[in-house]
Amino acid sequence: MNARNPSRMRMAGMALLAVTFAAGMLAGTAFGRVLSAREPAAVASTAGCEQKRGPHYIFDELDLSPEQRTRIDGIMARRRERTDSLWKTDGTRIRAAVDSTRAEIRAVLTPQQALEYDRLRDEHEARKKQEREARDSAARASGATGS
Repeated sequence: MNARNPSRMRMAGMALLAVTFAAGMLAGTAFGRVLSAREPAAVASTAGCEQKRGPHYIFDELDLSPEQRTRIDGIMARRRERTDSLWKTDGTRIRAAVDSTRAEIRAVLTPQQALEYDRLRDEHEARKKQEREARDSAARASGATGS
């Protein structure tokens, strides 16, 4: 077997990309939780939906087979250490890691599960954006009344 087999190299590259993506997703979740922990208003606004925090709840809604869940849990666990180190770098590398993790996870899903995963991710991102905007608005309002 030739070690420089293009197909094998491509697969190794795709695997590395997917692993990096998983790390980014974990890093994003961890970073979001750290930011929320530092902002009391954010903690109060999300206290009622503690189970819905982070991207992991999405997998509970995808009707995954036990094999799919095991594989995805393995992907996430394998990347935790790498994720922590990525937070010490710039956001561009983190975004690339998140994107590659999502690609690897989508490869495990059926086409219908992948569509639902994308829909749930979009909802999650929209909710995070609304929470940020509400926090920013509240901070501006308190800054205007506090001066």
